[in-house]
Amino acid sequence: MKFNGVEETLFIPLAARVLISKNYPNYFLDTKSLELENLEQVKSINKKTNEYLTFASVARYYVFDKIINNFINKNKDVNIVSLGVGLETMNYRIKDNNNKFYSIDFDKVIDLRLEILGKKENETLIKSDILDMKWTEKVDKNKATLFVVAGVFQYLKEEQILKLITNLKEKFKNSEMIFDATNSFGIKRAINYVKKTGNKNAMMYFYVNNEEKFANLANVELLEVYNFLKKLEKY
Repeated sequence: MKFNGVEETLFIPLAARVLISKNYPNYFLDTKSLELENLEQVKSINKKTNEYLTFASVARYYVFDKIINNFINKNKDVNIVSLGVGLETMNYRIKDNNNKFYSIDFDKVIDLRLEILGKKENETLIKSDILDMKWTEKVDKNKATLFVVAGVFQYLKEEQILKLITNLKEKFKNSEMIFDATNSFGIKRAINYVKKTGNKNAMMYFYVNNEEKFANLANVELLEVYNFLKKLEKY
């Protein structure tokens, strides 16, 4: 199965989760990702990267998992919707089978996900561009919904993201979203990191220099801002 550009980045976060789970399991342990440590793509990426950059990649999952668990505990019966899911193993790390996980990505990505990860009983796989709102027809809109966007928005333009947020607000009245973003300096480093892993075709565009300003543009309430790297200081 051949991928180009952004789709080639699928294995970068997986490789990071493997490396940190092996070397720092007390900080972050992803047993599902560890099952895939012998994939050629994973081994190749981990030969080219370094520990700091790998930690920086995994830090978002460390924080996201806590937010997701808090959302589940607060709302009980919920939807967890992963936009641009890639090879994310979140639904294996979150030990909760009573809620519904939706995993959305392009056709080829979902096919690869099925081949490599399979599918859990409480997971619905949806083949779609996340910007095409038709996929929302398959999601229960009566439940509290958390949209999880990890390592995706960087590859979109700001106007695309603002339109997506507006559309989701209209369709899901009781919903929240978590996503990762860096500032204008950090996006340059992120581009270099992706190129270092061997992918020179995946361009990144989106960054946030001022969280309040972006929230105002999106016309949403800013609930919290996390500095992922601060969580790494003791490690």
